Amino acid sequence: MCKKSLIVLILIFSVLLASCQMKAVIQPAQFQIIGDTGIEIAIDARDSSPKNFKWVTTLTPSTLNDYMKKTYGLFNFNHVTSQNGVDFYSLGLTELHPTQQGYIELPIHIRSNSYQSISLNNMTITSIHKQWVADVSFTDSFGNAISSGQTMIVQLASAIRVSFQGNDYISTFELPESTFNTVLGAGYLPNINQLKGMMSYYHAKSGDIPGGGNEISVVPTQTTFTDHQLFVLEANQNDHSGAQYYGKLIIRVWVEGFDLEAYNAILDQMVIIGITFTGV
Repeated sequence: MCKKSLIVLILIFSVLLASCQMKAVIQPAQFQIIGDTGIEIAIDARDSSPKNFKWVTTLTPSTLNDYMKKTYGLFNFNHVTSQNGVDFYSLGLTELHPTQQGYIELPIHIRSNSYQSISLNNMTITSIHKQWVADVSFTDSFGNAISSGQTMIVQLASAIRVSFQGNDYISTFELPESTFNTVLGAGYLPNINQLKGMMSYYHAKSGDIPGGGNEISVVPTQTTFTDHQLFVLEANQNDHSGAQYYGKLIIRVWVEGFDLEAYNAILDQMVIIGITFTGV
């Protein structure tokens, strides 16, 4: 069976710090989804019959921007957390609070008469390396002592999570270990004498620990972005969708509030997410 490029998705989020909130400004012509020959795509959050959706081979920047404005209005990225890549919580000092705000959710519908299996071929998550002067002394995510006034490098991409949900399959990704990033993994129990990264910084600034020092559980992640089968389109869907194969893929993007690199200093950066799928 031959592989074929299915969708190229490019998201560019400009994140600005204002009133202690992150505002994601989706700029025109920076947001596009392209389907290949034999593939049609639609973006629609309704529960109505997919046959009635507006199916196209390319979701243009204007179409996607219209969807974002209609769905979110003035959108704000907030520090949120998730244990499964689907359900989200805002961070409190002593407990977490369920929320449906602060993250982006894109319901992408796919239909085809040729391709049934959808895989993640590649993904990139990039942002600038920013110089930040620490205003208190703390321990960074690698365990290094940082003095007040010392300059360090931070990047928004380190705290970004991207999850894919198709049928019963959910998979979440973060950047791999690097000079500027530690992999958070599935969770940890904060020890006030061994706090690192943003946990150490927040404690040094406020005397508090996000989550009240309770055990932190976050969604397990993968750090390699190639050749992951995401889901299989359902067959015999002509009456339902107008094509032989049909499926819905939900993409969610958020800033993981418990990530050790989720300093406030990252909030005035731009993150670029490039995703390439293949169909078989």
